[in-house]
Amino acid sequence: MKKYVILLLMSLCYVSNARGQEEDKIVPIGILPVTSLPNSGVQFTEHVREQITSAFTSKSRFIVVDRTRLDAIYKERNLQMREDFMDGAIVEQGKSIGARYLVNGSISELNFNNVNTKKTSYPVDKVTGKVYIREWIRLDLQVVLVVNVKIIDVETGAVKSTKTVTSSLVFEGNESARPNPSEQMVIQNINNLRGYIKAWINSVFPVEMKVVQIESSDKKGIPKTILVTGGSEMDMQHSKSLIINTSSELEVFESRIITLDGREIQRPLVVGNVVVEKVEGELAVCKIKNGHEEILQSMNAGKQLFLRIKSY
Repeated sequence: MKKYVILLLMSLCYVSNARGQEEDKIVPIGILPVTSLPNSGVQFTEHVREQITSAFTSKSRFIVVDRTRLDAIYKERNLQMREDFMDGAIVEQGKSIGARYLVNGSISELNFNNVNTKKTSYPVDKVTGKVYIREWIRLDLQVVLVVNVKIIDVETGAVKSTKTVTSSLVFEGNESARPNPSEQMVIQNINNLRGYIKAWINSVFPVEMKVVQIESSDKKGIPKTILVTGGSEMDMQHSKSLIINTSSELEVFESRIITLDGREIQRPLVVGNVVVEKVEGELAVCKIKNGHEEILQSMNAGKQLFLRIKSY
């Protein structure tokens, strides 16, 4: 009986530790009310906040804490019109509700610009078959939205990272051809923010992406594709639209540590580059662009290879 109780306690401790380790991976985030300067989209602040919140909640490694108390302290200090305000009380409030980080967003610019778009057509005369060149200027409307977002570490009160996102959409034709009312144009622009913010989150809180195995090889045994972790969590399925220059390229590297003045410094050794072919939940299949033999040699030597998206 005593032996059974000991085994039961050991089992419970194991489950508790495993659960604790899993919970440690979850990062509590507090999303502060979005602010705006006068005449810069005050009425759209809640829409921007929803996109910021959605970007974080789309990832399983974050949980958004109760925002009611954060809203209350903002209202108490009448901060709706202050773009860059942050004091210790707000940081302490975030800490008291269990947030590890606070996210502060602000609309710094919202402009409506008339733009002239040159259009050209090539009508054909049905009788003579002659092609004519016809040119005209069309007046379109460009909506430009600039949003600043920053992440504050509640332990130190320091800013962990900042990001300025500019989203621009052009609505073609005269007013009758555009969305009505004009607020819908701004909301469409705001909806574009989510992708940019998700990419930024991935750069600030990167998932450790590892090479799991060589997925396929050619007849000579040279690897063609590899299987990697971090698929959906790193938004690899949308990487072409999220990464600069519409490139889904990732670097494959071996993690190396060098000692400098008694300090250990990571100095990654890049062995190749890959592109995403398909995402399978937490995994992704990547096609090797270069470094085929280097990747093979590292894998055969038992080295653990990692990946990182080259640029955001």
